Amino acid sequence: MKTKIVSMAALAATVLLSGPISSHAQSWSLTGNAGTTSANFIGTTDSKALRFRTNNRVRMYLNHKGFLGVGQTKPKYRIDAKGNNSDSVFVVNSLVTFSGEFDAIAVNGVSQPSPGWGIGVSGLGNFIGTQGIGSIGVWGNGVAVGVQGESSGPDTTSFTGDLTGVVGITSMGAASIGVYGEAEEANFNYGVFGVATDTASSPDYALVGVGDVYGWRYFVPSDRKLKKEIAPFTGALDRLSQLTTSVYAFATEQYAGYRLPGGSHVGFMADEVNKIFPELIKHGGIPAGRTKEARGKGKVNVIPDVMAVNYTGFVPVLAQAIIEQKAIVDQKDTEIAELKTRLADIEARLAAMEQTSSARLTNSAGTGLEQNQPNPFSEATEINYHVPSGANNARITISDANGKVVRTYKLSGRAQGTVTINAGTLAAGSYTYSLVVDGNVTDTKLMLLTR
Repeated sequence: MKTKIVSMAALAATVLLSGPISSHAQSWSLTGNAGTTSANFIGTTDSKALRFRTNNRVRMYLNHKGFLGVGQTKPKYRIDAKGNNSDSVFVVNSLVTFSGEFDAIAVNGVSQPSPGWGIGVSGLGNFIGTQGIGSIGVWGNGVAVGVQGESSGPDTTSFTGDLTGVVGITSMGAASIGVYGEAEEANFNYGVFGVATDTASSPDYALVGVGDVYGWRYFVPSDRKLKKEIAPFTGALDRLSQLTTSVYAFATEQYAGYRLPGGSHVGFMADEVNKIFPELIKHGGIPAGRTKEARGKGKVNVIPDVMAVNYTGFVPVLAQAIIEQKAIVDQKDTEIAELKTRLADIEARLAAMEQTSSARLTNSAGTGLEQNQPNPFSEATEINYHVPSGANNARITISDANGKVVRTYKLSGRAQGTVTINAGTLAAGSYTYSLVVDGNVTDTKLMLLTR
């Protein structure tokens, strides 16, 4: 750019100098000069500006500070070029025609005031600040920031345009990447870094992916030093049991053009989650794709008033639910172990009772009880019995695990028969039933009642 401006200055000087200009040493010729020295120059020796004209109009203006204006007479910068309001040609055009395998640079901007400061190239436009077209549209290689894109709307509440700092669009490639970020060989590596206002009620997102998001690992800062008001979370199992897991498809027909995913999905309904876990819900509009318009313009399609679910937040909830479930299982295991101990004790007592009953039975070879059927039982069971014909009285007694008689059935006048035991109000558990003949316990067996 500087080379072209200097060439223009030389050409203008040649045209304006229609005749030789006298100096103490020599005159300048329109057809070239020879024998010039470092003392020769074209310019002024006072604080007046040097003007360059064509068609009798000032085209370039070099003021006394050394600021060069192209197309204007009040340059504010070292080189200040301004286009004509009546045309749309480039203000500055740089073309490199070098052929070969070398990255020849058309425009090079270097700013090195001190480490950490300076902008190589800055572009400001009402629509596009910087445009790059090529195999690589824009390449940024910086000590701190390679490429930075900023977008801010006018200071008015009536502005409704879509603001985008950096837009990357690609299509029709074997592997198309809209925006690619890579970081390596540093203490803190971030391929892509996004920042957005982060509050509980904010609808803002640091990163939005319209489609599947893929990554090797996903981390959320959870250091204790970052937190306050820490308290145990309880009741996870009960609260989770109130949720309904659903299979669903997105309403792609109703929201055509918003790039909702297709196929079948499994998840929760956000309105149900909001009632039970409101801290896992975010309200607001969600970006659902960008519509490309003329000259690279685009409009971000937003579905308003949407509730989004933080599925990652369910991980600690599920972990707490597992802990609570384990506590319940452990309690059941303890109860089962106690019941097994009590059952073993009952069986030992029954064996001793059977031995005692056998010793007491003298003339009752046909006396005894059969095992109740069914056993265990939940509603009713039957017991077959045999009583000696010469017995004066006989009965069957039902006792609980503590040995307390809870029911008695008289068997007068019958040598053998069947007694039906209805569960009724009996509690679930183990019971013993005994045959008592003329005051002597002749036989005892165990039965189990379930509910």
